Amino acid sequence: MANLATIEKQTLEKLFQMGSGYVLNFSDRTMGEFFRDDVGLDIFAKKYNYGSGSKENRLRDLWLKADDKTLAETILKLIEYIES
Repeated sequence: MANLATIEKQTLEKLFQMGSGYVLNFSDRTMGEFFRDDVGLDIFAKKYNYGSGSKENRLRDLWLKADDKTLAETILKLIEYIES
């Protein structure tokens, strides 16, 4: 389990433009593809179905359940996505 402080979560939420269930400009399809192809996990698996199951809540659930290595890789890949 990763250990993110509240301020770190708030910073990431702003960086990844999270709000109203969204993450960046991802649709359900493109977010699924991104996590499958670039991170190597199924973000739409039942284990990440937190709250309403929105993209935003699934990413939050990943923050709660992923190990530090997976979380770091995910954050770096999302930053690369923003930069591209």
